[in-house]
Amino acid sequence: KAVIWRRRRDVAVFLAGFLAYQGLGVVSRWVTSSGAWLPWGNDPEAAALEAALEAEEEEHRALHQRVVDLGLRSDWSAVRHLLVIPGGGPGGEGDLGFPSWTRQRSDVALQYWAEHCSQTPETCAVLALSAGSMNAPSARTESGAIWFESSAIAQHLVRAGVPPEAIICDFVSWDTVANAWVTRLVVEALVA
Repeated sequence: KAVIWRRRRDVAVFLAGFLAYQGLGVVSRWVTSSGAWLPWGNDPEAAALEAALEAEEEEHRALHQRVVDLGLRSDWSAVRHLLVIPGGGPGGEGDLGFPSWTRQRSDVALQYWAEHCSQTPETCAVLALSAGSMNAPSARTESGAIWFESSAIAQHLVRAGVPPEAIICDFVSWDTVANAWVTRLVVEALVA
């Protein structure tokens, strides 16, 4: 039973972080401080979680503003290549949410990017899939926040030279079915 509540807490933390990233900070504060539907109520751990989320929210706001200020990719109409990189679930604790099989998938996408997209990056987009797994603990940052698989993929790609504005991160899917659903939504949006 404790595992189920931990998973639900992780989902609540994800939703709060996602809403904060989308600029809906008031909603994320309500989700974390309302305690009425959360199993841990108003205990010290919940207060610590809320404080951590508020700090994360400030970081998300700053990142969101940076994206807006830079005018990063708002027109996806030129995209002709969509590289889809599935997460694949967590490995061991030492891999920091980026196991060898996910690294291999990312490296294959990097090879494709170098051959087909490096000269015309506006014609390519990369979909980094997966928030994590509901069947295993998620990797965590030093501050305790969930480190999404798609974030690890995106970080690897950016470090290898893929422009951040070409990367679409999936922070929604927690299983293979949801990975397929997110992929379909992105493909439909790109061809619309």
